[in-house]
Amino acid sequence: LIRVNANNLFHTGSYNLGLECRRPLGPVDGTLSCGSLLSGTIEAPGEVDLITFSGQTGDVVDLTLVLTAGFDSFRSVLPRVTLFSPTGAQLDSFDANVQKTYTLPESGTYLIRVNANNLVATGSYNLRLQCSP
Repeated sequence: LIRVNANNLFHTGSYNLGLECRRPLGPVDGTLSCGSLLSGTIEAPGEVDLITFSGQTGDVVDLTLVLTAGFDSFRSVLPRVTLFSPTGAQLDSFDANVQKTYTLPESGTYLIRVNANNLVATGSYNLRLQCSP
């Protein structure tokens, strides 16, 4: 049961409500492999993209998130990545136009969640996974 109401119990308006499953993982919006680039779009307020990749304990990977259109970088409204381990632990979160390096703590399927950092903005992005030899 989800109850939605105005926080002042008086005003009216419209809203978006979404549900994304991480455990068990529902449908994903893409899968990355080493060296691949995925282009995505957040088309509606509250939208979330879920992307996966597989890795082994000790693998070193670079994740790069770049804003390509929309959003509002002047006001620091950007797409955001949140990285989850195969067991569901949140490992990190960062906003666009950044590259981060990770040494993977466990083997399995990792989950990347992409959404607007203010949960309202829309726009497009590129996400790249690069693996070290």
